[in-house]
Parts: sequence; structure tokens; C-alpha cells
Amino acid sequence: MFPDNVRIAIDGFLGALKERGLFPDPVCVDGQTTEPEILINGKRVIQFSACNYLGLATHPAVKGIAKDGIDRYGLATCASRLICGTTDSHRLLESELTKFMNSDDAAVFFMVTQANAAAITSVMGGPSSILSPSPLLDKLGIEPIRGSKEIFFDWYSHPSLVWASIEAVSKEGLRPYRHLDMADLEAKLKRSEAGLKLIVTDGLFSSVGTMAPLPNLVALSEKYEAILLVDDAHATGVLGENGRGTCELLGVEGRVDIQIGSLSKAFAGGLGGFVSGDQNLIDIIRLSGRYINTGSPTPANVQALVECVRIARDEPWRKESVLENANYLRGKLHGLGFSTLDSQAHIVPVHIGDEERAIAVSKALFEKGFLVTVFRYPAIPLGKAILRMCTMATHTKEHMDQFLCAFSEVAEDYKVPRLEAAS
Repeated sequence: MFPDNVRIAIDGFLGALKERGLFPDPVCVDGQTTEPEILINGKRVIQFSACNYLGLATHPAVKGIAKDGIDRYGLATCASRLICGTTDSHRLLESELTKFMNSDDAAVFFMVTQANAAAITSVMGGPSSILSPSPLLDKLGIEPIRGSKEIFFDWYSHPSLVWASIEAVSKEGLRPYRHLDMADLEAKLKRSEAGLKLIVTDGLFSSVGTMAPLPNLVALSEKYEAILLVDDAHATGVLGENGRGTCELLGVEGRVDIQIGSLSKAFAGGLGGFVSGDQNLIDIIRLSGRYINTGSPTPANVQALVECVRIARDEPWRKESVLENANYLRGKLHGLGFSTLDSQAHIVPVHIGDEERAIAVSKALFEKGFLVTVFRYPAIPLGKAILRMCTMATHTKEHMDQFLCAFSEVAEDYKVPRLEAAS
């Protein structure tokens, strides 16, 4: 049992959340979760919550290859990548990602969270980092970079970036800056006396759909001699002429030091994430604890992901459909007078504000046959709750028109703020 003071604090916190309807209650889906129409407790709903952007999670060829992979490899490797958890499929996937991203190499992980942690701790701290003091460097007789370490991150950066940053430099080394505010970032960089600086950002922010000003971030990283990491989990496979993400779209390929991608969103063949970059970076990351001491991605999923990457490359109509759907949905919401903030691309938020109102709106939409996600504190600041819609290549105009009709009715009932009141 917890000590009394801990138990009382937990009981009070959970009780207050549940009393106000703020305790998270995940829906339980009957069967697949990634098509536009899914079943929840026997009820058919149209959903804008899953990130199956290119519609590959249920692609017949992808499923067939995954089934064949189970027959060939079994369900798991039961080992880390360094022991015997690297199969020919893992090597092939990393090769395909390297070609897709036009990089020197890529390292695949079981989750994007692991990829972020491996990249950040490899360059900023930990026993495998070559840039900060460690027993390994002492043994090898290599002089590390001396001085303090600081990590600069956008307030809306994905939590996994923040968790990894705390692990690398502790809270004392964190330097958050206001969302997309380059003046605030530069002021903090200018004051910094750290011997090692890292800027981390989402490329496309997963909560509010805004895009990082990468040309400005590149310029600041070069001016103040900072490493730049871009978590492009939601953009890889969708944005840019070849689907290589925000770095390609915004013309900074080759100038971003570390690029992270997801294997569970556009490339929806299974779990996973990857780090893409030059050969030295990837070699260092393959020395990280996240690579050496964690389970290998399941080979059947890895085999399916190879097919996903190839389909994404060969069928560009998929990413074009994702963005066409997002532009249609965003434009119609604007026409109805609702704020989608400064969102771009295929993440479409609607400003609600009050957390309890946002949850009530989401529940009312579900009653009308629609599943949308509420984003609220601590994912975004208190009092700025949103509904987040993700568009997929498999959504139709009819799906979106039905949602817009239902949302207009619910928004009227629950007094959802209009554009003039949303700023």
C-alpha cells in the first residue's frame, strides 16, 4: 500500500478528474481501427482519429506479406538488434528507408519514442555518447566536448522529445521556447554558454498541425553551432515531392543533422520508428542502449513495412489524396466560422478552449456516429483544448460532409467558439 499522504493525494486527484468527466476513457474498437468506418461496441462510426494516412494498414498486399512473414520468422526475434534480432528483413527495410529518405543510412527501432531517445542521448549524454564525458571515452583516450549541455525545444514538441531530453541533460539543461517563436529561441541561444547545444522540434506538430519554420531553425542552428533534430513522424511519407517530410518540403534537406520518421503512420505496416542521417550519426546511434538493449521490431511487421515504403514511393496519389482531403475539411470548417488555428497539411484541429466543453462535444459527436480526438492539457496549454482530425487517403468527400453537418449541429448546441472568439 502507498503511504497515507501519497494515497490521499492520488485519491483526491483521480476523484476530481472523474467527477468533472476529465479522466481519459479509451474507446474499445471491435476489430480493425484504421479504416474510415469502424465498429465501437457494435456501433458503426466514421473516424478521424487514426493516423493511417496513406491507407496502408489494411492494404491487401501489405497484410499478405505480414502473414507470410509470420510463417517465415515466427512472431518475434526474442532478442535485441545486437544479439540475434537483426534479420534480412531488418536490413532490407533500413536499405529501403535509406533510399526513400536519400540519406547515408537509417536505423530502425521498435517505437518512435525509442528512436528519439536513442538520437538525443547518443549525441547529448549517456555511456555511448562521444560528445560528453564517459568511462568509455576515458578508456579509449578520447577527449569529449567539455562544458554544460542545453537542449532547446518548442513548447508543443512531442512529449517523447522532452522525456529523452530530460534523460540526457536533466531538467536543469532544458530550454523551452514559445511555439514557433524564433525570436524567443534566438534570445535563449544567444544567452547560452553551453559547450553542447541541441535544438529539437516536431516537423509537423502532432497536436495542432502547425509546421516548424525549418529554414529559420537551420539558420539559427548554424549561427549558434547547435545540433538540429527534427521529429517528422507525422510528415514522413506524406509531405514533400517525394514524401520525405517537412525537410524536403521546406527545402532544407542535407542541412538538418538528425531526422526522425515513423513506421506506424504513413508507413502503417506495424510499430516502429527510424533515425535517418549521415553514416557517422547512424553508426553512433547503433551503439546506443535503445538500439542494443531493447527488443527488435517483429520481423513480420518489418517485412510488411518494406512493402509500405515501396507503395508510398510508387503511388504518390495516396499522399496527394491525404492533403486534398485535409484542404477540403479545413476550408469547409473555416467557411462555417470555426478556427483551425494555424494548422497546415493533414492534421486539422478545431479550437474549443474549455476542456470539459471539448469532451462534451466529442461525446455528442460520437452519439451522432463520429469519433474524433480531444487534445487537452498537458498535451497543450490549459484552456486551449481542441478537437483533432487526421485525414487519410481513404476518407471520402461523403465522410467529411457527414461530419461537417453533425459538427455544425453539435457546435451550436455546445456554443463552440467562432473565429472571432478563438484567438
